[in-house]
Amino acid sequence: MKKSAVAIAVLAMLLALLTLSGCGTRLDVTTEPDSGSAQTEPGTSGESDTSSQSAPELSDTSQARGTVKQFEYGDFSVEVTNVKEVKKGTAIEDENTFWEYDIYVVYPGATATIKSADTFVDEETGLPHASYAFLVSEDSRIDILDNMEPMEITQDVQGIYSTESSLFVLGFEVYSYSED
Repeated sequence: MKKSAVAIAVLAMLLALLTLSGCGTRLDVTTEPDSGSAQTEPGTSGESDTSSQSAPELSDTSQARGTVKQFEYGDFSVEVTNVKEVKKGTAIEDENTFWEYDIYVVYPGATATIKSADTFVDEETGLPHASYAFLVSEDSRIDILDNMEPMEITQDVQGIYSTESSLFVLGFEVYSYSED
């Protein structure tokens, strides 16, 4: 009887840790390269509390390599340059569901140009509100709005996520030439 109580307590602690580790974070699992985009709707695990900041300026020293990929998710669309390959990432949506999304591995100097931001108008203020944002570092974001300047993808730009669900729809990794 005592062994089964200990086993249940250990199982409950593991479940709690898995649930807490999935809140607002991503768990990257890389598999075979894939050129498709995520098709599953993101969950609604809450909005991000991070503040907005302006996009950094593009560097002039980058050279074009790789391919240009058009990523679409519903009414959201972005064009990414210098894409080396596409991998898959996985995040925990809730305790029983995993969310899969594309990760673009890009060469240094890659840019993301928003083609359609899929914004909505805030009923109280009448101003456009971002449905998606770039996650920059762990604690800041850049809201994605129509007509914004192209964004250079650096090591700090982790990806694009839904501001409603806090789940990535597109991740980024900057390729390091030392990986060859």
